[in-house]
Amino acid sequence: MRKKTYVILAIFVTVIFLCYRLNVWSQDKKVSTKDNQITLDSTKIKYIKNKRTFVFPVGNNTNAFGFRTYPETGDIASISCIRIIDNSIYLIDGVFSNVKKISVNDGKLTVSENLKRDRTYLVSIGQLNNLLYIFTNAQIAYILDKNLQYKGSIILKDYNGDVNIYSEGKDTLTVFNIAAYWDDAYGKLNLIKFKVDVNGHCIPDTVPVDDDEFQYLERKSNGKESKEFIIGNKMFLRTKMFTYEISESLKDLNNYACIDVDYSDKYLVYFKVNSKRLKLTVLEY
Repeated sequence: MRKKTYVILAIFVTVIFLCYRLNVWSQDKKVSTKDNQITLDSTKIKYIKNKRTFVFPVGNNTNAFGFRTYPETGDIASISCIRIIDNSIYLIDGVFSNVKKISVNDGKLTVSENLKRDRTYLVSIGQLNNLLYIFTNAQIAYILDKNLQYKGSIILKDYNGDVNIYSEGKDTLTVFNIAAYWDDAYGKLNLIKFKVDVNGHCIPDTVPVDDDEFQYLERKSNGKESKEFIIGNKMFLRTKMFTYEISESLKDLNNYACIDVDYSDKYLVYFKVNSKRLKLTVLEY
């Protein structure tokens, strides 16, 4: 009887040990890449449940998408930024100086008014207090509601240069300029930042960052902050929050500088554009 008890106890301990090892393995998996080894938490891996594509024409009216080449310099003006917010995709159209909204469910298109003032161009999209802040290369930022109705503007005093999103919180939206400078006193780079509160007040700030964070933000401002790798026959994109399964490589989507990828806890979206059409891909998780 005692021997039988020992056998049952041994089996029980073995099962508990195997379950523990399986759980540890599933939450902390190392993957070899060409660069180095990446440790993945399986609870933060998102697999594709659905894929949608929407195609829109490029044209000469504000309801189409803009695409313009400059032969003398080789520069291209077109869509410069993409953001996924709730179930909507927002894109900055650099040719028509407006913002375009697309529903991820049916591809319905909504277009804002022209936001060009003087020589400003639109750079990035932030959100705070259910409003969109469209930042520019100058001191002005335009405020729209989520249906793209114009609500006003704010001024970032004594500030010029491309504005990018640093962080978004419940009460504060923080933006930065990548033209950082070296602080000899602290031995660190300083980013010029502005905090926008829920009342639209702008608070200038300077924050020291190390070289790694600076390089991360520099890539982020161009929509290239994430790394791709392959497990088996599946491709993944790793971000600070999640690791997303993707259906194709997102490197070099477009042959000009732009933010062409964005993601949330439910979606990853990206676009490809040329002189004839814009193709928008939505991956749902």
